[in-house]
Amino acid sequence: MLPEDNNTQQRPPFSAAELELRQTVWPALLANRSRSRCSAGRFDGALSDALLLLEKRPGWSKGHYRAAQALDGLERWVLWLQRGSEPHKTLP
Repeated sequence: MLPEDNNTQQRPPFSAAELELRQTVWPALLANRSRSRCSAGRFDGALSDALLLLEKRPGWSKGHYRAAQALDGLERWVLWLQRGSEPHKTLP
């Protein structure tokens, strides 16, 4: 068991570089992991990654494409079409 940290100082705010990484690199990593999971037949995980990606960048077409790929693998593509223009907000 690790000793407790008694340091009461808060972490410094994120630097501009860290914020940029979170906004640009993280969504790309999620998109790539979603694609990899689809290729491996792990469609539930691919859908989770795609939906998280769409929360971070709702207008990014690659996120919608990755979600559609995962739903196709899960044979739930009709659900995607029925949900309208923002399915990531209404999927279970």
